Amino acid sequence: MRTVHQGQETVVTETRRLDLKLNIQTQFSDRGVSGWDTTMLAVPEQFLIQLDDDGPPALAAKQFATFLRRLAESQAADLGERLHHAEFTITRDRETVKRLGLMHDCVDCLAGVERALEFLDANPDKDMVVGQLWWAV
Repeated sequence: MRTVHQGQETVVTETRRLDLKLNIQTQFSDRGVSGWDTTMLAVPEQFLIQLDDDGPPALAAKQFATFLRRLAESQAADLGERLHHAEFTITRDRETVKRLGLMHDCVDCLAGVERALEFLDANPDKDMVVGQLWWAV
């Protein structure tokens, strides 16, 4: 994986067999953890940049990290929680999606993992983002 700087923008070029991890800390990261949940989504096209005609797209890492932080904080707030921290993994690996997506085996998480696996099957050239969100005490 290589990082490319284009003016003020930093992008990370994709490497097919490696997962990319993004960790987000918050002002509540020094508190205890009261619970957790998972979120999954396909990598939005708006964060992919084509650097050349031949290569795979690169990820606009700074903008994507900002998007993920806002997403995680919004999802926490929607549940009446405060985000302690979040770990996002960008992957195409089915086993990684299963392992990270099932922080607990509730109906919603099982259905989310199943939808993510169906997406990967239908879109072998796309990546999933599996977010593990922890709530602050």
